[in-house]
Amino acid sequence: MIRKPKKHPVYGINLVGINFRERWNVLQHATKEELETFIENFKHIKLQRTKITQQWWELRESIINESTQNTYLRKLWRKRHSESFQEDVLYRIDRNINRWSVKMGPARGDGIGAAYMFDRYRTQQLRKDDIVMLTKRDEMGNIYFVKANEIDAKYPYTFNRDNAQLGYIVPLET
Repeated sequence: MIRKPKKHPVYGINLVGINFRERWNVLQHATKEELETFIENFKHIKLQRTKITQQWWELRESIINESTQNTYLRKLWRKRHSESFQEDVLYRIDRNINRWSVKMGPARGDGIGAAYMFDRYRTQQLRKDDIVMLTKRDEMGNIYFVKANEIDAKYPYTFNRDNAQLGYIVPLET
């Protein structure tokens, strides 16, 4: 399991009590300024939510800018993480990926679709400790993986470039 440290190992920022809602291997792609901005936004949102006297809509309006910016930062970090995958590296699935979150690509060409469109009997699953390899990226930024023990599988596992499930794919330690 990948755990968030109490202090950032490079920037020295205190991370205790901050919920990034992303895995640590994804957060490693954040810059110091982005982390500081996220933490300021997080603290402002937390402070505003403790004010019970405000009406719901006034509360929502007071934190909408910070919430939107934090959503953007998480998406940016996931995109950067997806760009770090390389074709000559083996990867391990760190956590089961639910079957409704698994997407697949066509046998030939590019694209992405729900697994049930390709696999009626739900035999295609990504389980913890499965070994996968990156096969290609398409022009839209979609990333295609195949299991190491199913190299000749008909359909590759496909992820959007900002998919949160990519945080569960980590390089295999040698």
